Amino acid sequence: MNIFMQPMIDELKKDNGGHICYMYDNPTKYIETVVAFIVLGITHGEQVFLIENDRNMLHINKKLDKQLSSEQRNNLHFMNSFDFYWANGDFHPHTISHYFSRKIGSFIINGVPIRTWGHVEWGDPEGIGNKLEEFEKIADQLVNGQGIISVCAYDANLIPATWKSLLINSHGVTLTDGEIIYSTCP
Repeated sequence: MNIFMQPMIDELKKDNGGHICYMYDNPTKYIETVVAFIVLGITHGEQVFLIENDRNMLHINKKLDKQLSSEQRNNLHFMNSFDFYWANGDFHPHTISHYFSRKIGSFIINGVPIRTWGHVEWGDPEGIGNKLEEFEKIADQLVNGQGIISVCAYDANLIPATWKSLLINSHGVTLTDGEIIYSTCP
């Protein structure tokens, strides 16, 4: 991840931020990638906001304990993905964006560099398609131009095939476990 993702992130920073979709197939590669994203951000002086499930956090924390000092760990801000995405008992894009804005607002106002990683999950994808598109458009507006590098991560094995093009078209860059796809959208 360090090798193929960091140059792309550096380029997005020059453009004042970017919205990245990561569709992963391999859970082990996913953990390695999110850990590398966190470590690279923190070693570059950024605050990292991680929206993740508790199950993955156990694995992520084990790897981070070997790579970051306790002082560096203060630059990692964890939010449980279920609490974040389902705060209203529903996947509601405007509620999510408002909560996200509140969490990062003081850092933006003070000019603190930020990167975010959100593992987007749901129990049943039925009925979320329109909300997902709305959510991604709102997320794109929130991060672009703010200097924020933001990754929305999806398990490619769990998302309907019809969503893949929606996700690619909602992000400037899409990653897989080994490829970078640049989009002409949004």
